[in-house]
Parts: sequence; structure tokens; C-alpha cells
Amino acid sequence: MRKQVQIISSILILAATVAWIALSYMPAAAAALPQFGFAWLGSGRALTILAIGSFALFIALQVLLVQSTAASLRAYQAQNAATRKTAFTFDITLEAVLTALPILMMAALSVASFA
Repeated sequence: MRKQVQIISSILILAATVAWIALSYMPAAAAALPQFGFAWLGSGRALTILAIGSFALFIALQVLLVQSTAASLRAYQAQNAATRKTAFTFDITLEAVLTALPILMMAALSVASFA
């Protein structure tokens, strides 16, 4: 029963996403939707501050994640260096770069959105 609920909910989420994307490209459907304004937020300044704050928080969390990942991988290598017995092999530099990749992608998207 649980598996069936998961499948049904996945299908409903997928259908809602596809409908949202399809309707967003149909001008007649978009015109029929209610329009919301946020004039009480100070002409967009509050949203800009919120966006910048969210971006700074994202960068801080990603930096902490990269540092934590690098420290964990170094500790693992140091622990297993003496025995030369490892469950798997990996490159710390590659792992750090792949962990830091979301930071670079988010920064690029942020710069592109303001350009």
C-alpha cells in the first residue's frame, strides 16, 4: 500500500509540474490567473534584500559543506594511509570541486539574472 501511495503521489507531482510549465507558456491561461503585487514591501527593496540575504546564506552553507567534506575525506585518507587498505579510492581535489560546484553555478545564475 505504501509503495502505491508513493507512486500515485509521484505521478501527481509530475503532472502538476508539467501542467504548471505548460500553462506558464500559454498567454491566455496566464492572463486568467490572479496578479499579485507586493507594494507594501517597499517597491521591491525588501525582496532584493531577501534575495541577497538568501544568496549569502546559501554561499555560507555551501562553504561549510565544502570544508566539512574536505576535512572528512582527509581524515579518512589519514586513517587508512597506514594500512593502505581502503574501501574505495577517490581524489580529495575532485570531491572538493564537485562539492563546490553548486556555489559556482549559483553565483553564475545570480550574475546572469542581474545582467
